[in-house]
Amino acid sequence: MLNPSYTHTKPSLNNNHLATHGLMLLMVTLVASSFPVGAAITHALPPVVMMFLRFLTAALLFAPYVLYRNGLTLPSGKTLMGYALLSVPLVIVFLVYV
Repeated sequence: MLNPSYTHTKPSLNNNHLATHGLMLLMVTLVASSFPVGAAITHALPPVVMMFLRFLTAALLFAPYVLYRNGLTLPSGKTLMGYALLSVPLVIVFLVYV
């Protein structure tokens, strides 16, 4: 049974929603464009160099944000061990496939 007091309103796109959708489209465009670019340069560089450049680029892009949010502090030993544990699968992939 329908609730008679419920009224359906048409969703509106305000500026916040438009910005969110715009960022989503930008992200999809960047991800989709990485495939042809990657295909064009993979024959010129070995896989290890490609992964190094990928991680270096990510580190350089995220470093200003991390420094702004957290300052220049080192995590605790327990946190560093957690990070090391998270990196084990990637290290295994490098050892097995490269």
